[in-house]
Amino acid sequence: MKKRFIMVLFVIIISLTMSQASGWSADVKLGGDKLFIESFKNSGAKFSHANINAWLISEYKFQKVEALNSQLNSILKTLGISGKDGKTLKIQKNDYNQLTFEYYGKGKSLTVTLQSLNYNNKPETYVMVDEYLLEEKYSVEKEKQVILKSFGLYKKKPRVSITMVGWFDGKLSDPKMQEKSKEILKFLKAKEIEGIKEEDFMSRTAYTDYIKEYIRLGSDKININLAMRYSPVEERTYLWLATPIIGTEY
Repeated sequence: MKKRFIMVLFVIIISLTMSQASGWSADVKLGGDKLFIESFKNSGAKFSHANINAWLISEYKFQKVEALNSQLNSILKTLGISGKDGKTLKIQKNDYNQLTFEYYGKGKSLTVTLQSLNYNNKPETYVMVDEYLLEEKYSVEKEKQVILKSFGLYKKKPRVSITMVGWFDGKLSDPKMQEKSKEILKFLKAKEIEGIKEEDFMSRTAYTDYIKEYIRLGSDKININLAMRYSPVEERTYLWLATPIIGTEY
């Protein structure tokens, strides 16, 4: 869990850096999530898990643990989870307060983190909901909407990343990885922005008009992140497909 939180925090920092540099923007398009999920299914990869990560800066103030706890209870109520169903970890310092709620249910797990810090007289409070769906029966679209609703008390929309993870039997050759990735981008009607190729690994970023949220990297818009890697231990080739960026370890 600690390793997961560090990775998610890293993604937050990267997203913050990008958004501060040029803004997190959104265009109004319909069917973006449906198209994205269908592109994963169409890839032929076997489902491993999905991750939905949502976060925001609730305010530029340092908050006491009591205030964070009240917000946590409100979020859990909207998510339909009782505080008794999980465990809450607390960190309380003069310039840093944090509450982390961890829940492990049937086929899914969820972490809610509220952080308030006051470093160098620059107070900020962050709220994050990070959910893993471990069974394909769960609807990513519906789970995302519930998570969005849980941020209602803040009167602002969180930034959301969705990562779908699957696998193919055996080792896909480098040309086959390239072919698969191109097929996925074609399905999404996405234009490749940047690509990385190493032995048994490849990664691409791209942009499609059919998904509303995007981040900017320099002058480029990005809302698709795709990666493939072969695992010799498991003898599988893994696929990560995310919008706008991969929010998990890969």
